[in-house]
Order: sequence, then C-alpha cells, then structure tokens
Amino acid sequence: MAAVEDLKTRALSQNVSETERKKALVALAFIKNKKAADAMTNVASVSMKEVGEDAAWWLNFRKTNDWIDLLVSGDKKKGSSPAAVEVSRRKMLILQAKMSDPKTPSKEKLKAVTDMAIDPAGGQLLIDLASSKNFLKKSAML
Repeated sequence: MAAVEDLKTRALSQNVSETERKKALVALAFIKNKKAADAMTNVASVSMKEVGEDAAWWLNFRKTNDWIDLLVSGDKKKGSSPAAVEVSRRKMLILQAKMSDPKTPSKEKLKAVTDMAIDPAGGQLLIDLASSKNFLKKSAML
C-alpha cells in the first residue's frame, strides 16, 4: 500500500510542520494492516522525540484493539513483544536524557552510555546521536 509509505515518510520529514507530521501519524494509525503497524513501529524507534513518542502512544493504544493481531510477535519468549519493546525503548530514552543532561556527573553518563550500548534500542539511539552534528555540544560529554 503506497499510502502507508507516503504517510511514514511525511511523519518523519523535517520539511513539514510538527502538526502535519502528527496528522500523518493519525492517518497511519487508522490503517488496519501489517504494513501500517510496521511503519508505526519504525517511526516509534526514531530519535525525533515528538514523533517517536506519538508513534509509541499509537502503538500502545492500537496493540489493544485494531492492531492486536498485527503487532503480536511470534517470539514472545525473547522479550520482543510490542509491550516489551516499548518498555525497553522508554528506558533507553530516560538513559539518553540522563546522558545528554549537562548536570549529570560524568560517572553516571558513562553508566548510561554503557547501559544503552548493550540494548538494541539503546544502541540505535546512540548511533543516531553519534551521527548528529551537534552531538558533542548537546551531550556535554567532553
């Protein structure tokens, strides 16, 4: 479904306003198919705070109704259910905030980075942060 990819692209675009990105997420949330659920999962994993948080909210909401069968992982034993992924992601966002806070002592920042590095979601956040141009300024790590 081409509309799903277009909505995902719009939700992640820096070229449209936050309001327009949120509208794209809402539209995506009301498409009941696996591609839409997967696209929302992908959007939830990005480091764009507002978009990622909104997408995570939609995933949390939809996993209890229209997307219940679309988000169920076949590998629940390894903690890859949508709920487990969301809990992990939230923990990593908290660690990211701690790491980026200039008031956080260096020892705690190092612990946060280490904890993030051993988690798949945290590792992705670290890669996204490292690729941003203002990473060192924002994190005040040095």
